[in-house]
Amino acid sequence: MKLLDPKSDVTFKKVFGEHKKICMAFLNAILNLPEPIVEVFYLSNELHLEFEKGNNTIMDIHCIDAMGKPFIVELQMIFFSSILKPTIFSMAKLTSRQIEFGQDFNTMIPSYSINILVKSAFQDLNDYKNSFKLTNLKNLEHIIGDVELLYIELEKWKKLDRFDEENVLDHWLKYFTDPAFYTNLSKEDIEKYGFVVDATKFLESSFYSIAELDAHDRQLDMMRTHNYIKSVSLEQGLKEGIEQGEKIALDKVIILLQEFKLGKSSNEELSSKYNINLNFIEQLRSTTA
Repeated sequence: MKLLDPKSDVTFKKVFGEHKKICMAFLNAILNLPEPIVEVFYLSNELHLEFEKGNNTIMDIHCIDAMGKPFIVELQMIFFSSILKPTIFSMAKLTSRQIEFGQDFNTMIPSYSINILVKSAFQDLNDYKNSFKLTNLKNLEHIIGDVELLYIELEKWKKLDRFDEENVLDHWLKYFTDPAFYTNLSKEDIEKYGFVVDATKFLESSFYSIAELDAHDRQLDMMRTHNYIKSVSLEQGLKEGIEQGEKIALDKVIILLQEFKLGKSSNEELSSKYNINLNFIEQLRSTTA
């Protein structure tokens, strides 16, 4: 049984965008509100098309809790830290869309932006889960507006190595970082972990079309290549300046990826032909293989 990566655009939309009960269980685990979510409705995603081109998946969800109170959740998976600032702009657009011409601001409902970060972004903060609101800097308990931006860093959570089997949120984070954990459980544990196990089932490759499988693989290849470019550009940037270093690394990678597809030249030949470090070529080929 082959499991796809739960963080990819394809699987994220399949699991949380097509299965309402799984989506509600996930949101309840993250938000941990006084009253649980009992119904969700998926909203139009037209506001976020430009952000999705930046390689992160966004879903807007209208939620209703057990007391009948409505609120909106913007849910997204973020691969690159460069997308962090646009999340503020994205949330502002989602919030402002609530007010149509002539409506009263009192009709606005609370809005939550839930951002699952693949890489750590807040290096100066020890906690992997951080929440931001509009507050008075002289009195942090003085909060205005019903807007909250919440960020969960998967890389940081994994490094902490504090998986608590009694913590529902920990199970969801385990799902994103090690989904295979939920494939060989006892009957008792399967019943205990509930929707996390159900979510894992929908990662099986048999649930996806050939086109979806291809899109999944292409996105993961792009992520690996991007991360490698960043690491190499940082090293190159020590000499050339970070921005120039990234450009040099990207130009090299584009050339080499084209050569890899042709498959006519060895690593040594490419190194000599383009005057590129052999170790660079070997590492890139192994990363994209």
